[in-house]
Formats: sequence, C-alpha cells, structure tokens
Amino acid sequence: MTYDLGFSRLEFSNSNDSTVRAYDRFIINGEIRFKDDKYEIKDSTLRIQNSFFSKEFLITLLTDTQLGLTSGGKNYLFTKMQSIKNSRDVSSKRLEPPVFKGNLRESIDKALFSYPPNDTSGTYRVSFKIDKTGELDSITIKNMPVRDSLYKGIEALVLTTAKKWKPGKSNGVKEKMKVELDIYRMSALARDLKQKNHQELLGALFTIGSKYHQSGDKSKALICYKECANLFNYIASTEKYSPSLDFVALDFIKKTEVKAVMNSALIYFEAGDIKEACKHWVTVVDNDPEALELYNKYYKSLN
Repeated sequence: MTYDLGFSRLEFSNSNDSTVRAYDRFIINGEIRFKDDKYEIKDSTLRIQNSFFSKEFLITLLTDTQLGLTSGGKNYLFTKMQSIKNSRDVSSKRLEPPVFKGNLRESIDKALFSYPPNDTSGTYRVSFKIDKTGELDSITIKNMPVRDSLYKGIEALVLTTAKKWKPGKSNGVKEKMKVELDIYRMSALARDLKQKNHQELLGALFTIGSKYHQSGDKSKALICYKECANLFNYIASTEKYSPSLDFVALDFIKKTEVKAVMNSALIYFEAGDIKEACKHWVTVVDNDPEALELYNKYYKSLN
C-alpha cells in the first residue's frame, strides 16, 4: 500500500538536537493507521522526495502516539503527523530499487584512486541493469571524453566494484531494474586537498571557491563551484542505492551545494548571462525560496 501525502508538511527532530527538519513532499510506503488516538504501523518506510536524495528510512512506533525513525544511530521524532490521518491510497504498486551490498561510494573511490586525476573535474553517467539474481548487465557510459585516462577502464571498473547487488522488487516480486550512477572524477586540486571524506571535501571546495569569489577571481570560483556540483551529483546517485550518511551529513551536503549553485548563478547574473543564471536557479527552487523567486522573475525576460 502506498500513501501519497502530497504537499502536506512533515516535521521531525532529533531528541538531542533542537533543529527541526521539515519536508513538504514525501511518500509513506506500508500500512499506517490511526485508530482510537493510537498509531498502528506495518512494514512502513518514509521516502523524502524534495531533498536532493531519494532516501528511505524505516518508520518505528516509539509509543502508541509517537512515530519516529532512526538514522545514523540517532532517533528522530515526528513532531507533525496529522497529514498521515488524511492520506489517500494512490497506488497498490510498491517499487523497491536495487540495493548495493556494501558501501558503493567507498568501493568506487578505491578503484578510482589508481587513475591519475584530471586537470578539471567531471561527472560521467553510468547506467546498467540489475537482473532478478542481482547480476549486473547492459552497461552504458555517457559524457566521458576519450582523453580521460579512465576512458578505457570505466566498464571494467564498474563490473569489478559494483557487482554485488540485492535485486529490486515490484510488489515484493524480484524484477529487473535500471540503475544510474554519476561517477565523479576529481580534479588535481580536489585530490591535493586530501580531505578524509566527501563531506569535508565538499566543504573545502566551497570555501576555496568563496575566497576566489570574494577576491574577484570569478573564473576560479566557478571552477570550484562546478566541482562542488560534480561531487554532489556523485554523492546523491550513490546514496540512492547504498545509503551511508545520516541526516546531519545529508543536510550539510545539501545546503553546501545550494550555496554553491546560488553563488554560481550570482556570478552569471552579474555578468549579464541571465539564461545561465536561470539554469542554476531552477535546479534548487525546491530548496531555496530565493532561487524560486529569482527564476520566476527573470525567466520571463528570456521569452
């Protein structure tokens, strides 16, 4: 049973954290009932949709009247759940995407490290299918230039590092499904920063980009902000099939990427390139009210 809560508001907070996280679009899978002022749940998951990540979490019944979930070893409490009582059944089809057995991003990173970095970063789309037995099939590569040292080895890399999968399901039945990954090729600059994880690398790249921006070197700032985007796309695509980050890390990554996109848009806007600014704003309209306002205001001028 799938419940679409549409544009109802969902809020939850960490019991040890005063920060309340709110989402306006999400999906509840499973069975959730509210009867006699008590919740009853069965095999229920929450999928956040209006963040950059399509991420599922198991919903737990903390008390008869309190729903919650767990992420990164921390309990989160739902503080607004009245929308569940008014939810409507929109589909009987429940899709479960393939899940990588292990840490997908870590496996790919180890393999990529044997290849020399490029002068600039890039993100290459790799798509393949996972059959009913969990085997990988039909690999296709997009956006990869022949000059990249990884060009001849990308297919072998994917076959070697991303071969252990739990097959996807439709209504509980195993089904062949497509997987799409954005493979991140870090630049020499990013590798030289030697950050211990992607979260810290993203923060470091944004900080460097901001310094270039403030000093007036906008071309170098754009290079750093673009690398932030490439790294973010990689994190988002691998997190979808191999969740490994908690809400704190996800929030930091999402907010950092939004700031990088908004700064890039500002540079293009100040240079008079309204079209390119709009291309940036539209990618974050669900996460930044200012982006939505600016896009609506200036996009009309292009037509």
